[in-house]
Amino acid sequence: KEIVLYTNGTLANEDLAAEISRAGLSKAIVTFISHDPIKHDSFTGVKNSWEQTVSGIRNFSKAGIKVYTCLIIIVRIIKDKDTSLFNLYLSS
Repeated sequence: KEIVLYTNGTLANEDLAAEISRAGLSKAIVTFISHDPIKHDSFTGVKNSWEQTVSGIRNFSKAGIKVYTCLIIIVRIIKDKDTSLFNLYLSS
């Protein structure tokens, strides 16, 4: 039986990640708005949310939880000059 969590990862500190791993969580799908911390924080409206999300990803991984990221494609972010990642995705 597999238990999967869909989350933004911001509250996943080391203790919580270890605890939910012991409880049986096997995978975490973490929403990621942008590879750029400023754009990510601007979209979420929460200062340091990019850092909290990245920290959560690291903590899940450290606790033995398989982590997948879900990159959200947002028009206002795609229109920025640094669109190489999105262009690659859209061309495939």
